Amino acid sequence: MKSIFTKLVLGVALIAISSPAIAREGRGGHGGGNHGQRKRGMPGAAARIERQKGHIQRALDKGKITQDQANQLNSNVDAIQAKKAAAMADGKITKEERTEIKGDLKASKQEIRNAIKPEDSTPGSSGSSSSSEGTPESNN
Repeated sequence: MKSIFTKLVLGVALIAISSPAIAREGRGGHGGGNHGQRKRGMPGAAARIERQKGHIQRALDKGKITQDQANQLNSNVDAIQAKKAAAMADGKITKEERTEIKGDLKASKQEIRNAIKPEDSTPGSSGSSSSSEGTPESNN
């Protein structure tokens, strides 16, 4: 009886030790450079989604947007996240899906900017004002 218990404890310990390695393999961590990143889908999109959610929360905290606006903006970002997950359901994202998700993220970023700074979103303003604050595309 004691040896069965010992074997059980050792088995559980072995599983616990090897779990992180198994998890890395499942995320494409088995070498191959960019190949591993492609298996995970769009890691850049996940970062953009998190940045957008952060922008929304900070704007809400600073009183620049209302709770209703924050809810609507977060709902839009959540829909993009769900679209990305649905695209990944078959294990990879097609070029068309990637393009659509990137376009959705760009539109969402602009909606967030418009909600935070409505004066910058008036029709006819091409963003060529003397202020360059918040204009870099990579800031999301």
